[in-house]
Amino acid sequence: MDRLHAIIHQLKSEVMQLKTKKHVLMAKRLKKTGDFVRKYFYATMSFVLVIQPVVKLVTKDKEPFFASYIPPSMGHIGMLVFQEIMTAISSCVCCYYICLDMNLMIEISIQIETLKDILRGSNDIGIIFDCIRRHEQIVRLVKNVQHILHVGMSISFFTGVLLFCTTSFKVLEMEATSSELMFLLPYSLGVTFILFIHCWYGNDIIYRSAGISTAVFDSKWIGAKIPMQKTVILFIMFTKDPLRIQLAGGLFTMAIPFFISICRTAYSAFTILQKFK
Repeated sequence: MDRLHAIIHQLKSEVMQLKTKKHVLMAKRLKKTGDFVRKYFYATMSFVLVIQPVVKLVTKDKEPFFASYIPPSMGHIGMLVFQEIMTAISSCVCCYYICLDMNLMIEISIQIETLKDILRGSNDIGIIFDCIRRHEQIVRLVKNVQHILHVGMSISFFTGVLLFCTTSFKVLEMEATSSELMFLLPYSLGVTFILFIHCWYGNDIIYRSAGISTAVFDSKWIGAKIPMQKTVILFIMFTKDPLRIQLAGGLFTMAIPFFISICRTAYSAFTILQKFK
């Protein structure tokens, strides 16, 4: 929570404020993608939550999904109600956590685009010092967000591989008319999309921050005084490496190539499970 409070305080600081109406419109455009993702997750989780009682009602099947033991005191109906309650709670917690991660990464992208627009649009090279301070705050913001994400997402990526393997293995054993299949498919797609959307926004940060050094070079620094030109050159050198969100102590970078490697690993593990079938 301390890191989250630090991020909120940092985004409210004068250095990180949006300067023009163009920046506000750009921020709204980027946040629209976050609204779409949030609605997708709520729709998927709602479908998973509703499908179980509907299928049980249509098929007149009283057996709960994936329940190896039912306490006599609860009974079948009690177990179904318990599963619904726990699914609803876990779905809400998952959606809140995903939306938090997504909005934090979108804020980083907004700050990066604002910095690049200020560098390209200003005719006063003196703003370079304000831009350096803003970039320092962006780097600090990335580190704070990484500190919030690195443990939870490292575990999520590891468990995501296991879930993909086990659910795929289970799906192949089911009949096409199985009621459990209607529960597993949207659940598996939801887990996969969680991993993908984090890698997508992590990749977006890399792509956008890679253009900061170009934006610095495009600023009106030619013809400035020698000390100012040296400052600009140092700023270009400092920003030539894109910003990244790293996981597992820096072993992995949250980006699309990492998602592809996860899919390959999951598929390899799945084929090994098939051989032991």
